[in-house]
Amino acid sequence: MADLIFEPMYVVAERMRRGEVSAVELTEAALAQVDAWGDRINPFVTLTAELAREMARERDAELASGTDRGPLHGVPVVLKDLLETKGVRTTGGSKALSDNVPEEDATVVRLLRKAGAVFVGKTGMPEFATEPTSVNETFGAVHNPWNLALDTSGSSSGTGAAVAAGMAWCGPGSDTGGSIRMPAAACGLVGLKPTYGRVSLRGVLPLSASRDHIGPMARTVQDAALLMNALAWYDEADIYSRDAPVEDYAAGLEGGVAGLRVGAFSNDGREPIAPDILAGFNAGLRALEAAGAVIEPVDVAEFFTGLNTGVIYVADVFAHHGHFLSEQPENLSAEVRRTLEKGRDTS
Repeated sequence: MADLIFEPMYVVAERMRRGEVSAVELTEAALAQVDAWGDRINPFVTLTAELAREMARERDAELASGTDRGPLHGVPVVLKDLLETKGVRTTGGSKALSDNVPEEDATVVRLLRKAGAVFVGKTGMPEFATEPTSVNETFGAVHNPWNLALDTSGSSSGTGAAVAAGMAWCGPGSDTGGSIRMPAAACGLVGLKPTYGRVSLRGVLPLSASRDHIGPMARTVQDAALLMNALAWYDEADIYSRDAPVEDYAAGLEGGVAGLRVGAFSNDGREPIAPDILAGFNAGLRALEAAGAVIEPVDVAEFFTGLNTGVIYVADVFAHHGHFLSEQPENLSAEVRRTLEKGRDTS
């Protein structure tokens, strides 16, 4: 089973349908990786091993009776710990919510149940997703499975580490300012920040709801597309949800990029870029161009001139979590307290 955990999700899904492997076997393989590496990597706030086994048995029974929920049926996934999960502790990475057990699922969790996914556990993150690293005073840092001395970036830290280490095949992350894309890059995964409102935010513990996005994290593009298919949905109960047709994100993946217009910028005018990172970026552009894509340089530096997104950010964070300053200040990290105080002063 050791090799099984690193096969693409779409491959193991087909093997399951041919009867070569079961959801229970996939789940035990993922949990074996947790046993082997979990203590060193620390990707979970709450491991739900028995729930995963129960869900896997149910998925196998469904397949045996002719019920197939789709590409995620019986596949172990992880849930970032800001996605409310019925009956499972959901902390948002904060000691202030360490006893929070929701009575309902977030919309994306409900959609994953409907798709037949198996829940391995709730993954670590910085408190309220406020930091671009995995640092967390309460639950500890998440270590990069490629090099345990390195960080995973954040804030979808535990999801990035768990998927990269073979503890699950995929999982939804959240992204406000890079929180899917940065840990995906650091952990060698595919991560997508979708169009705002394409994936419901209902039941997601917010950071800055006017900028929050939920999107897929997986080891291959096709797996990310299949997960996106499960997540994309118009949610009438979510004021941020976008009422638009849902496309098949996995369709056309084999069609190539010939003729595709790709906007590219190598610097946003704010931070220097390490030479090796820039070299890799340019190599990627050359590969796209060689495959027929049209690369169009974009200058975004002017966009950021005079645009103080930080004010919007801290005001939003205070609107969502400011009550903890008076209710549980002792259960907040010093950094989160400073952020909330900035938001209070701005508001």
